[in-house]
Amino acid sequence: MAKRDEGKALLDGLYGQLKGVINGSSQGVYLYLDDHHLVCNTKFARMLGYSSPAAWKSMGRTGFLNAFVAPSSQRKVVDAFWKAMKNKTAFCETVGWKKKSGATVRLTTIMVPISYKHEMFALHFVSKA
Repeated sequence: MAKRDEGKALLDGLYGQLKGVINGSSQGVYLYLDDHHLVCNTKFARMLGYSSPAAWKSMGRTGFLNAFVAPSSQRKVVDAFWKAMKNKTAFCETVGWKKKSGATVRLTTIMVPISYKHEMFALHFVSKA
């Protein structure tokens, strides 16, 4: 995992390369390095009830899982993340996501591992289940 001070440069660099895909996708998309270095598109932010990617990101200060993933799906997301990183394989599952309102929404989530400058990121594509 990247050191915190390196994470911003890594995220900015990979996001710069993937910006067309992330922002142009008809699906919700987010890119995750760690709880401090993540970005999403407007579609994903709105799926969870946020007005913008910046509003979504500001809620993640308590940690990604606590802020955005329903308790019943947290173990599934963690296990899938580590398997994706270790085995370099994508996964697709229905995940319970926390909306800003506190409600849970079930969304199909595809997690794809991506390597950038020797660091592993997870690129997620999210759509209605």
